[in-house]
Amino acid sequence: MKNRYPWKTWLNLIISLFITLIATIYVKSEIDIKNEAEFTFECKEIADKIETRLHTHALLLRSVAALFDASDSVSREDWKNFIKQYNVDNRLPGILGVGFTLKIPKDSLIDHISKIRNEGFPEYEVWPKSDREIYTSIIYLEPFSGRNLLAFGYDMMSDSVRREAMERARDMNMASISGKVFLAQENRADIQAAHLMYVPVYHKGAELKTIEQRRAAILGWVYSPYLMNNLISSILHKWEFEKKSHRYSLHIYDGAHSSSESLLFKSHNNGDYKKNRFTFDFSINFNGHQWTLLFTQGKGNFLIDYLSAWGVFVGGLIISFSLFLLSQSLIKTKDREHLEEIVTERTQELIVSKQKLLQSIKDISDYKKALDESSSVAITDNKGVIKYANDKFCKMSKFTRDELVGNTHRIVNSGFHSKEFFTDLWSTISKGNVWRGEIRNRAKDGSYYWLDSTIIPFLDQNDKPYQYVGVRFNITRRKLIEADLIKAKEAADSANRAKSNFLAHMSHEIRTPMNAVIGFSELLSKSIQDKKQHSQIESIHSSAKNLVKIINDILDLSKIEAGKIDLRPVPTKIYDLLIDIQKIFTHNAKEKGIQIILETRKKCNKTLLLDEVRFRQIMFNLIGNAVKFTDKGYVSLIIDTTENSDNKENIDLTIQVKDTGIGIPANLQEDIFNPFYQQPDQNLVKYGGTGLGLPITRKLVKKMGGTISYKSKVGKGSTFIISLPNIPVLENTIDITKKADDTPTVLFKPATVLIADDNEENRKLIIDLLDNSPLTIIETLNGEQAVKMAKKHIPALILMDLRMPVMDGYEAAEIIKTNKLTKSIPIIAITASSKNQKERNQFKILFNEYLQKPLDTTQFFDKLKKHLEYELIENNSNHENRDEFFIQEPRYKLSKETIERSPDFVNTLELVFLPKFEQAIKNQVINEIEEFGLDLFQFSENSGFIILEEYSRMIKTYADNFDFEKLIKILSEFPKLIEKLKVEVANTLPQ
Repeated sequence: MKNRYPWKTWLNLIISLFITLIATIYVKSEIDIKNEAEFTFECKEIADKIETRLHTHALLLRSVAALFDASDSVSREDWKNFIKQYNVDNRLPGILGVGFTLKIPKDSLIDHISKIRNEGFPEYEVWPKSDREIYTSIIYLEPFSGRNLLAFGYDMMSDSVRREAMERARDMNMASISGKVFLAQENRADIQAAHLMYVPVYHKGAELKTIEQRRAAILGWVYSPYLMNNLISSILHKWEFEKKSHRYSLHIYDGAHSSSESLLFKSHNNGDYKKNRFTFDFSINFNGHQWTLLFTQGKGNFLIDYLSAWGVFVGGLIISFSLFLLSQSLIKTKDREHLEEIVTERTQELIVSKQKLLQSIKDISDYKKALDESSSVAITDNKGVIKYANDKFCKMSKFTRDELVGNTHRIVNSGFHSKEFFTDLWSTISKGNVWRGEIRNRAKDGSYYWLDSTIIPFLDQNDKPYQYVGVRFNITRRKLIEADLIKAKEAADSANRAKSNFLAHMSHEIRTPMNAVIGFSELLSKSIQDKKQHSQIESIHSSAKNLVKIINDILDLSKIEAGKIDLRPVPTKIYDLLIDIQKIFTHNAKEKGIQIILETRKKCNKTLLLDEVRFRQIMFNLIGNAVKFTDKGYVSLIIDTTENSDNKENIDLTIQVKDTGIGIPANLQEDIFNPFYQQPDQNLVKYGGTGLGLPITRKLVKKMGGTISYKSKVGKGSTFIISLPNIPVLENTIDITKKADDTPTVLFKPATVLIADDNEENRKLIIDLLDNSPLTIIETLNGEQAVKMAKKHIPALILMDLRMPVMDGYEAAEIIKTNKLTKSIPIIAITASSKNQKERNQFKILFNEYLQKPLDTTQFFDKLKKHLEYELIENNSNHENRDEFFIQEPRYKLSKETIERSPDFVNTLELVFLPKFEQAIKNQVINEIEEFGLDLFQFSENSGFIILEEYSRMIKTYADNFDFEKLIKILSEFPKLIEKLKVEVANTLPQ
């Protein structure tokens, strides 16, 4: 019996020791897993902070770049004040400053250096000096003091690393960071690695859809330099690296590989620890540029780090040897028969206890892992009721743990997010998916804070969530910075709009009293006989008119900037329009001894759909400037068209205005589009002007979707190029080789013509065109009236507008064509728009012809000749009296009262209106001509000369329809009209 069971006791001891060892190893591994998870999470948190800071810096630079979009020019003082208001040192510590580097073409370098030196920097240079096609000089840098002064004038593109980042920012229109560099302003012995962030600045209003457009439009770059040691220290505030319990080390490398050459930052030397416990590498990819972050944790005190494992090991040894001694004791007793049973039972109990212990350790480890993965942790059940909240959650929310546990997260709901936001959140996590997002909560004291939140569902054996763990970190500071930057940009935009609205309002307010000044000064000039006083009144009158023109320019500019000008595209015969403009300026050009040449590189015989009024304003400004600043040589107007690449039915229109005038100095060319700008040495007496023509022109071109560019040399002249893309082409064409002088006069025979148009001016124009023919004209205002009058009078021809109230032209034409009495009446449709395929088919059924607005006189008569009887009266192009309105027999008999007062009226025409006529025909400005016609009309109403009233009414009609050719022609008849009236007066006065 002595040695009946000794081997079993030893076996139990070996098994117990083995289980103890396994349990110890398991606990150690769990400690390692927990510590590694904590290490990994904190490393990611550091990386997130660094990445967040980079994006915050990018937002700052974007806001600064917006300054160039909000203003037509940014001065050095503007830059200083704008940067100062951001308080960069306190908001974003670690930044050395915010600067602007300007792109300078090679041929503008000398002018650029001269300009900066004239600003008070006589030693300014662009450096390093070498021959390059493009230079980029640092011209603004705040704070502009200390070592930052060393970077003034530095050409960043001379360095390949900086150039790569600048080109990436320019081509992709985004913030980019450079590779490892050493700053120009660093002159210390302990030079730190650095990098720079760039944001592109483009010319205001430029197209930026393609890389080529962005390269052509680049103006410069807003940038910030950072010393890596300063940047990382400001982000982390000497964070974990000073905590000896963590023993962390961080190395940051530029690019995907770690080497001494690419090292940007190191918190400690890797050799500080004999062996690293954990390592973790993380990549930050910021808009195409990569940083590699290498984290290490050194080996610590083995006894302290694994205290729990040592406890399990020691406890297991004690239990194992106690069991062994107990077994030996039992063997020596008389009840040895029961020893095997007792030992087996106790061994099973021990094994079960060990298993429960291991399971408990695992459960605790799971919870600890979740709880320790974030700075703020909350655990809820599957209904959202909070079961656990850690200390940092309580600190941020300012609620105690007792107040939080048992409540849902509604206790911190700020009311900021919509119901749909939380519906989506719950839909995601209830399906077992992780949710990540930003949430604004409200603390107990009513303050708000932002969290970057991750909610992780814990799933049971059936893959159903049984609880949720929320892991969060505070991003309130970042959100506040973002909000400040957005508000700053909105404030800049709002200020610009307010300025435009103010100018528009004040222009209107000033123009009202100016009308009285002009009116009364004109009345006084007629009544004052003293030559000196008369001269003074004339000066007041002339100055007031000039002031009104300035106010009108300001009003136009303000309307554009305030977004209150809408384009109204109409069918426009571009060639005819430019011919009109050429004729208007021909008189001034001849007086200066220069030519105005119109050249078409491709036939512009199409009718285009564009805003004729605004296009005419653009051409008036450019051609007017060209004539004004050219004293010899010529002004040429070149038209070219190409097929649009995206829409082959449309064209791209290019117009060049070229002159041989005084030109623009290279150092002043960047300023010519600034409002009120004039060359410093410009002769104001000779050239005058407000400096608003070109700014208005550029804004109108941009509004029309186009671009304007120019090239100029002093003494050689200037060329302005306008490109208007994707202009719709209508069906009507014109023959640009046809001369009006070769067209015979059409005289229609007696017939009835019905006009249906709700626009009175359109009806008047048609009536004026048919004035010489014995036609009976019936006017109607809508389709319904046209149908009734067509049935009643059975006209020989109907001219039908398509868009009318009550009943449009389509419906009216359909009724007329289906009626037995009227179906044979030819109908000519008059439309202001192009036709689609459906309309073409409808036209063939309802209308015999169609005309597009504005009406072309030749086409108008050609269409009418198809349906009305007529005769042609051949014109002699040399006949001086051809088409002259007033060289004909008198049609009106003068009244006795008119005859008695006629000498005074004729005298007023010669003394008052003839000088006005001479001024109007000399300047050929439509506003002055229109004003002359209006004054003459008011005078003629009291004179009794009906022919004079008819003449002034025609001036108004042609001015309203922008028919410059007829307007200038009828205006030139005024001296002949006076002579004719003098003859009629002489013949009617008693002898």
